[in-house]
Amino acid sequence: MRKTLRWFFLGIGLLSLGNVACLAQGSPAPTGSAVPGKPAGTAKRPEKATTDKPLEAQPVAPQRVVLPEPPVPVQQIQQLGITQCLDVVSKMSRETLDRKYDVQSGWNREAPALHAFQSVAILNNPQTTPQSGLAALVATPTPGGSCDGVALQVFPLASDCPTVQKLMQGTGSTSRPIMDAQIMFDRAGKRLFLLPGFAKTCIAVAVDSTFGEPGK
Repeated sequence: MRKTLRWFFLGIGLLSLGNVACLAQGSPAPTGSAVPGKPAGTAKRPEKATTDKPLEAQPVAPQRVVLPEPPVPVQQIQQLGITQCLDVVSKMSRETLDRKYDVQSGWNREAPALHAFQSVAILNNPQTTPQSGLAALVATPTPGGSCDGVALQVFPLASDCPTVQKLMQGTGSTSRPIMDAQIMFDRAGKRLFLLPGFAKTCIAVAVDSTFGEPGK
């Protein structure tokens, strides 16, 4: 089976310009407490801080996300008995569902093993802006006992498309215009579509096909 498009989004954090960081929260200095027997306004002044340097933002390390094993779409086709698509769905799931996600899947209720299976996942990564993306997986059993699959990935980026294009060209990718968008090709010929978004943002869309071996 051909490798799918995981490489496109390995540098998604670099393409998103608004990385998330949690700031250390400081409590305001006290204004003094009233002393019993003394009129208001004679409270002791707060001591001067030992340093005049402002508090620096302290980034908090991202929490480790434990992903389901096997991936949820794989669990679903196992329960449905779509055994000939097990390898294809497993490969696509592991190469696209690489961050916190939730899925909504669909299949033929009367004969699931004879028809297409589709699973749409919303992915979330707090370390990028925007945080959410989408992956759609479609697997279809073939008459020869094999299975064909299509994986679609969609990630909105905080950067504009020319910036993303320039960054990818720096890694050896080439580009070709398609209407008002760009198709980026890596050295292996895999494709990434860059679509202009709202307010000078960019939407990255990757599509790839996976073909199973007959008899599996």
